Amino acid sequence: MDENQAAAVWVGGVVRVGTVIRASLTGAAGRIFALFEPGEVVVAKAGDAFEILHRLQMGGYPARSTLSVADEALFVRTADRLFCVGQ
Repeated sequence: MDENQAAAVWVGGVVRVGTVIRASLTGAAGRIFALFEPGEVVVAKAGDAFEILHRLQMGGYPARSTLSVADEALFVRTADRLFCVGQ
């Protein structure tokens, strides 16, 4: 959304049919992160065009936690595990 005009900048097909997202989206480092209930993390480019950069299968159904970013690492909590993804 453009905060000054309240208009969508882009709309894209991130979700597969039947997939539920219960967590808030997280933004950092020019990317938007989403965690879907089956434990899939989708990373999209934050910008003027829709582009999916990565899909990560973490498992751990149901995954409902909002993702966290700290010290250039992504923290993902699923139903039974905590992951730290970074370089």
